[in-house]
Amino acid sequence: MKRARSAFVICMAVAAGLTFAAPASADDGHPWDATWFGGFGGSDQGVQVIVAGDEVVGFFSDGDYVDVTASEPLAADGSLTFKWDGGEATLSAKGSKRLITIRETGATPKVIDLRQDQ
Repeated sequence: MKRARSAFVICMAVAAGLTFAAPASADDGHPWDATWFGGFGGSDQGVQVIVAGDEVVGFFSDGDYVDVTASEPLAADGSLTFKWDGGEATLSAKGSKRLITIRETGATPKVIDLRQDQ
């Protein structure tokens, strides 16, 4: 009887721990798995990048959403590169800063600081 009661108490403790666990963040799994934004309110055009797992599924730039045509696997340095017709961008981390470098055909590359959308 004591063994069954002990097993029940342990199961309940584990269930309670799972119930009240903190929600997952980008730091818990894929480092970019979140919505990121930057450049709004400054001299740069605002951008938004939506990442699901290791794939960019949405990109807002120059006032409109752009059709992402390819998203490369996470690089060894933790960067993530994706492409669209006429350009590509790379998400990277420099210490605690998150950046996007945008390279469009015929334009000078732009680097914009990013923040994670809460």
